[in-house]
Amino acid sequence: MNFIKFSFSNAYIYSPNTWLHKKQTSYKLLITFSFLSFIPYFTLLHLIIILLAGFIVITTLKLHENHYHICYSILITTTLSLLPYNFNNSNYDIYRKIQINFPHKTQASFTKHKLLKRLVSIHNKTLFQLEAPSFIIKLGIISILHSIVIKTLLLTTMYEDIILSICTYIKIDNYYTRRTIFISFFASQFLEQMMRHIHILYTSIKIRNIKPVMFTNKLSISYYIIAQFLSNLKDDIYQLSSVLYVREFNNGYIEINNASTYI
Repeated sequence: MNFIKFSFSNAYIYSPNTWLHKKQTSYKLLITFSFLSFIPYFTLLHLIIILLAGFIVITTLKLHENHYHICYSILITTTLSLLPYNFNNSNYDIYRKIQINFPHKTQASFTKHKLLKRLVSIHNKTLFQLEAPSFIIKLGIISILHSIVIKTLLLTTMYEDIILSICTYIKIDNYYTRRTIFISFFASQFLEQMMRHIHILYTSIKIRNIKPVMFTNKLSISYYIIAQFLSNLKDDIYQLSSVLYVREFNNGYIEINNASTYI
């Protein structure tokens, strides 16, 4: 059975295929979990270096233009905010305050070049400055790194491969494991389909520029959203149930072998 038919994931990139797609899932999971486990023990300087390295890795992926602009916006804001920080201070104190610059307006010009593909120049105007304890800055950078690592993993690895790789690593293969994998496969993709319906409904309301002013208008719009969502939910359940019934597919057909699924 082809799970791609029911996969409406907004995270995983089917095309184009990047170099991270070709890496083994077990290898990517090992690197990810190791990084997330040891990252709290890194110093602030190391975290900033890792943050910059993370954006360099992302730039090597052939992602959509919007992903590049988001990544560069975070990178530019983080870099400009931490420029005044003195890393040569030997008396490190987590409660020592750090001066942070908040950019008022940041403009970056982008171009295509063989060596420098994107960022060319930055024009920054500082709105105001704020002093904050260094551990607050560290927590913020750790949160950004967590988001980058997990998002990159989900962009280049399917949920099914992650689940199978974990189950294969811990060497659990019984009825309950197969049942859990079976439910997880469809549950993750089914939830993604629901989020897709919600996004479509939200987009349709924004496009029509509907602004509910009266209480009756709010009730009408709410009724339309709920009715349409339940209708889509009914259609998806019927389609999925029909395919499972026709193909007589159940968790008994799943066999875990080297992080592969045989159906």
